[in-house]
Amino acid sequence: MPEEFLLLADWIDKTYDVKTLNIIYDYIDGDMSSPRLSVILEYENDKLKFYTNKGLNLDGNKQKEVATKFKAVISMMENERTYGLLSLFDKKIPRYRADNLWVFFHVFEPYAKAEANEHVTTRQLEQLENEMGNKELWSIVKAFSTAVFA
Repeated sequence: MPEEFLLLADWIDKTYDVKTLNIIYDYIDGDMSSPRLSVILEYENDKLKFYTNKGLNLDGNKQKEVATKFKAVISMMENERTYGLLSLFDKKIPRYRADNLWVFFHVFEPYAKAEANEHVTTRQLEQLENEMGNKELWSIVKAFSTAVFA
């Protein structure tokens, strides 16, 4: 995670009782008038805290709260730059736009599980079946991003 987002991530974690793994700032379709903040959370349950209606709609109030905090963090960074606490020539801290900011929440967990599943070999699954020795278990197979016990 970029160093300048650590303060924001810490605030999100404490405010919403979640674990933020990364924050990505970019522009929707490369359009500078549409900045986007993608908050990458660890677990699906964390993401659901930012949705309403059982995960169907983003909670607009929470989006605004995160956008407001982002704006405050960016303002603080700019003040530090202006008053000499950070070098005016420091290229590590890019300038960000906070107006019209779109805030989205994503989850790392399903991607991590899918990647781990991709690395499990058929031989390893066969070995697990043998070690379990369960006669009611027909087989263990990989299906999409998970293992299925049949």
